[in-house]
Amino acid sequence: MPSVVEKSLKAYWCVCRDDDPPYLHDHKKIAQGCGLYTKMSEEQLKFLEIIKPMNIEARYQEFKDEVARSLNRENTAEILETTKQLHAWILEKLKEKLSTR
Repeated sequence: MPSVVEKSLKAYWCVCRDDDPPYLHDHKKIAQGCGLYTKMSEEQLKFLEIIKPMNIEARYQEFKDEVARSLNRENTAEILETTKQLHAWILEKLKEKLSTR
């Protein structure tokens, strides 16, 4: 789920900048680099911090169990829904950016 946010942010980066997005999994740094960070709501910024460990640590075997233990049905459903909302918001910003090119 969090990789959807990462890929969306990197797509926005590609539209806004001439260089390639960094090889990072840190949503906050990617959002800052492409200019979306300052446009995000407080809730969106907090969500980036919530999903950061899932995006970074879940990629590495030694952290996967820890991430899995932190999840339950309720918070997983909430994370999924918020991910969908943030993804849609980033796509909307991407469409806006593309329409002004």
